[in-house]
Amino acid sequence: MFGWMCRLFKKLKLGIDAQPLTPRDKLKKTLEKLKKKAQTYKKKASQEVKKAKKSFRARDRGAANLCLKRKSLYEQQIELLGNSQFQIEELIIKLEGVKTTTETVDALKIGAAAMQEMQKATNIDDGDKNMDETKEVMTNVKLIQASLRTPSGAATEFNEDKVEAKLKEREGADPVPQRTAEKDELADSQAEMAL
Repeated sequence: MFGWMCRLFKKLKLGIDAQPLTPRDKLKKTLEKLKKKAQTYKKKASQEVKKAKKSFRARDRGAANLCLKRKSLYEQQIELLGNSQFQIEELIIKLEGVKTTTETVDALKIGAAAMQEMQKATNIDDGDKNMDETKEVMTNVKLIQASLRTPSGAATEFNEDKVEAKLKEREGADPVPQRTAEKDELADSQAEMAL
């Protein structure tokens, strides 16, 4: 009958949003408890030393020996607790390493899934089609550039060898330069070439 009330009070005491302890948190709590026990044993060992000194001054060697034996037992317990603390600290470090490795693996899985989604979204056939279209456009651009490099119109009809032959022929026939239609055409052609 009162079980539900006890659970309610525990929830209120812990808080409604209380998260369960992680293994790392449990190990840290255990480590703290071991440290407190070690401190307690150190205090008891120092008290036994004080008692042993009092007993020795009182010339009670039996009680002094008994105190020193207890002190050595406490020191053994302190040593055992120290080893336990070391082992727990080692476990904490290993646990943190495993957690880091797990997080890394999870991140790699997320990255691989994202890459697969991107690969599915990008169709290989579309990529080939785009590459073909790009090659076609580049070929057209090269053709246009080549056509712009070659002269057209009057400049293509102009032949230097013919013009020079005619000039030499006229120079030989008539020493006085005369202005003719051919010479005017030649001058115009040369002017166009200069542009």
